[in-house]
Amino acid sequence: SAEVEHWPPALSPAEVEIAFRHAMFELNGLPPWLPRLFETFPNQVTDLALAEIRFELDHGSAETDYPYLLHDINWSGQWAWDALAPGLAEIIQAKVPTNPRALRRVLNILLGSSLSDAAIANIARQRAQTGVDERSAIWFAVWVTVSPDAAISALAERLAKIARKKDRTQFAMTFLVHLVGGRRTEGFCRREGFRTAEHLKALYLIAHTHVAEGDDIHRAGKGVYSPILRDDAQDARDQLFRWLKEIPGKPAFLAMRDIADQHPTIASRKWYEIHARTKAETDAVGEPWTPDQVRDFNATLERVPATHRELYDLTVLRLLDLKADLERGFAAFNAAK
Repeated sequence: SAEVEHWPPALSPAEVEIAFRHAMFELNGLPPWLPRLFETFPNQVTDLALAEIRFELDHGSAETDYPYLLHDINWSGQWAWDALAPGLAEIIQAKVPTNPRALRRVLNILLGSSLSDAAIANIARQRAQTGVDERSAIWFAVWVTVSPDAAISALAERLAKIARKKDRTQFAMTFLVHLVGGRRTEGFCRREGFRTAEHLKALYLIAHTHVAEGDDIHRAGKGVYSPILRDDAQDARDQLFRWLKEIPGKPAFLAMRDIADQHPTIASRKWYEIHARTKAETDAVGEPWTPDQVRDFNATLERVPATHRELYDLTVLRLLDLKADLERGFAAFNAAK
């Protein structure tokens, strides 16, 4: 690949397969020439890769993970995700990988590809309907990212049907970490359709209902520790609220106010009321001026409104100016008398 001028276009189909087999023996990820081979022979390399991945998934187990091609493609093979996604979707639709880590790798590729939200939601909806194990929580996390309206409602119903509090908390924590991410787990938030004020509010209330802050682990000042699922779940739960705070506008304020009214821990509601008021105060401040706006204002002492909010603010300022002129004029008239 480094020495032959016209490599790989001159390869025969048999030679392409030989080259692909050599790539499978690479010790450190994928060889640098494999993307060139894929670009020249996309269909053949895709078929060969899917055959290897299918073999890998068929020979895995729930307890044992065999990092092979799927691991390498997930880590550094983004150039092949779009081509592999339809085939991977067919594989997991027919048979779900028994190993949760292998399942996460497949789903990460699907979410990072151009495969439609509807196609992924169709698989996730079917697979999330049964079980309360880690794989079911993974499917719910994926479903929320591509179809939040249906998935969040189904998640709340599933959690309500789990009899034991310990099991509900475990399921909710696993879901949160796979949705948002943790110290050792990458979240499925590549697609951000769920990051609206209403969806984040619903998820945050669910998180606090089943991962109650009264049971939180507080690590500060207690020396060295080894994080567990609970630590990651608490961080993921808090991240939902940080995302909500970053959303500008009235919907986020109303969502924060609803959290203050509905939070399952009554003692915390006052704290969320403060956040809602702070949000309103922050959003009341206008957008920073651009350099061009500063220049134009310096030249004309006027600023043309660019949004409805800026027009409203300008109108209020004009009314205040008129009020001040009238009051000063009336005071000056009285003084002259």
